[in-house]
Amino acid sequence: MPTRRPDPAPPAPSAARLQVALGGALGASLRVAAILAVGAAGGPRAWAVLSANLAGALLLGVVVGRATRSARLARFSPLLGAGLAGALTSFSSLVVDLAQLGIAQPAVAVTYAVVSLLGGTLLAYVGLRRGRR
Repeated sequence: MPTRRPDPAPPAPSAARLQVALGGALGASLRVAAILAVGAAGGPRAWAVLSANLAGALLLGVVVGRATRSARLARFSPLLGAGLAGALTSFSSLVVDLAQLGIAQPAVAVTYAVVSLLGGTLLAYVGLRRGRR
């Protein structure tokens, strides 16, 4: 009977901190690139933030779902979860955009808030389900 190799151990605290830092640098860079690209195309920054937040919710759902089934992926969850997804998404940008939209376009602000919350929750759920397959 073949022996099963043991699952990889979780990363050491120092390795986890390094993973979060590297993933955070990538996630923040992607968020800024999205904001700059939307701005260069003449679009409102809020839509870039919304897109980044929704993508980050989906990514985090997949990472959490997969990490519960794969010790190998769990070793990289600080990089992909807290680092990449955490920096890609931005609660502070979300609320500032909501406040600015609320002053200029209250109906758009309500729509933005609903899409952010419901869309993010739905995509996190989809990611969890996909990740647990």
